[in-house]
Amino acid sequence: SLTLSAWIYARTMTGDTIISKHNGQDGGITNAYMLWFNDTTGNLDFMTRALSDNTLSVAVSVTNTWHHIVATYDGLMARIYLDGVEIASEAKTGTLATNNYGVKIGAYTRTSNPAGGFFDGLIDDVRIFKEAYTQAQVQQLYAQGPLAHQPLAQH
Repeated sequence: SLTLSAWIYARTMTGDTIISKHNGQDGGITNAYMLWFNDTTGNLDFMTRALSDNTLSVAVSVTNTWHHIVATYDGLMARIYLDGVEIASEAKTGTLATNNYGVKIGAYTRTSNPAGGFFDGLIDDVRIFKEAYTQAQVQQLYAQGPLAHQPLAQH
């Protein structure tokens, strides 16, 4: 089971990675997970090797303002939430894949080249949980808002 959560301020929505544990050059055989804006469709995609067809995809428009994005997978269902509201779900089965790639925020790994899929915007308060959050838990995360940032020193 898995929950990916992040506050994002996207300037564009094409090929921009939010969170990944993925290798963009091995044909997907070692993808653990990736939450990103598809470079072909512009849709928000949640991809994991566990999903029977690998991807849950939904059309969204989230540029130039802060939004809370969450993706969950519990072994039976994949879900995507936007600002506390479920916007996509589909029955999916399978065990989450594992790999040796580090988690990347705002990019994905490529084995023979530098990282790719850079996020054009801001990402804040990224959280990864080893359980699939319920809708109530997702709504609670959204209601909390992003973590407050206090200045180190005021002049």
